[in-house]
Amino acid sequence: MLRALHGLTMLENPVSRAELLNALLAELVKLENSSDLVITHPAPSFVADQLCSAVIQWWGKEFLDEPPSEVVIENGIVDASRHLQELFELSEAEARSASVSFVGQLSRDRTRNEVAILISHQGPREIAHGAYYCNYLALGSYYDEGYLNWRAGIQAKLRSAY
Repeated sequence: MLRALHGLTMLENPVSRAELLNALLAELVKLENSSDLVITHPAPSFVADQLCSAVIQWWGKEFLDEPPSEVVIENGIVDASRHLQELFELSEAEARSASVSFVGQLSRDRTRNEVAILISHQGPREIAHGAYYCNYLALGSYYDEGYLNWRAGIQAKLRSAY
């Protein structure tokens, strides 16, 4: 499957997350139609979306110091939105809106590359927490004292659940 995506991952022709997702979905459907793969999940697009995130992370580790900033940022928005839906039971639209707004806030005083690095280093769960606190709840700024106290409370709840 990765061989089929090779042309999309060239530095001279950076690919968007949407293009990568479409290529993965097309390849999954092709493999299923040829009976080389059986997809039991009711939504093959969900499987392709999960694979897309994995490929982007792998892509950055194997070929580049970091994947193209635009791809990292969009992938971060998608992954953070998914976490917002799971952790805080937001609708897809609410989660996407909070994530996009949060990345917009991060972009106000950082370059696109700096935002991409921040997203890749913090990870989707932390970006989701920032988006929820700063944008959905509108309680303050990322990494201010209020956020850190709120985040400590979240961590305490998670630890007590285990």
